Amino acid sequence: MTTAGAAHLMRLIGLQAHRVVRNGGSVLVFTDWRMVPAIGPAIESAGIRWQNTVVWDKGSVGTGRGFRASHEMILHFTKGVAEYHSAREGNVLRVPRVPVGQRAHPTQKPVELVRRMLQVVLPPDGLVVDPFLGSGTTLRAAKDLGQRAIGIDIDERWCEVTVQRLGQMPLRGMEGTL
Repeated sequence: MTTAGAAHLMRLIGLQAHRVVRNGGSVLVFTDWRMVPAIGPAIESAGIRWQNTVVWDKGSVGTGRGFRASHEMILHFTKGVAEYHSAREGNVLRVPRVPVGQRAHPTQKPVELVRRMLQVVLPPDGLVVDPFLGSGTTLRAAKDLGQRAIGIDIDERWCEVTVQRLGQMPLRGMEGTL
């Protein structure tokens, strides 16, 4: 996908988020540093405030050459005035990446990282929606916190991986769905 395509997609997602997120609610977007200048304004143009940029310090360098990435950016947006539910975290989160051999998904995030972010932005009666489910890390973190969560993915295999990670069995006739 081109940068313009990604920005367009993220604006559309921002418009839907603006429609469904409650006032004070948050939207967290993982991205590579190269996409921040395109994605940030695209989402903000949907009427959601760009509050902060969080850096995930992965603790080790990734693959590649030259200055290899050891971090990822997390853009934090809110609908209206932000509500926070913890003041324990800074905007640099040091959490080791999931080792390659232990990943169920190529871009799998550590549960601890997502759990720490949710504790800051999610109220006790909150609902987490992850429109890019992947391996279900966000749902796993929400479950660990006793929160409700909905996951969506275009690829059925990731829904199946998530069901396994959450330790649930699908209902008869509902195989592969969450």
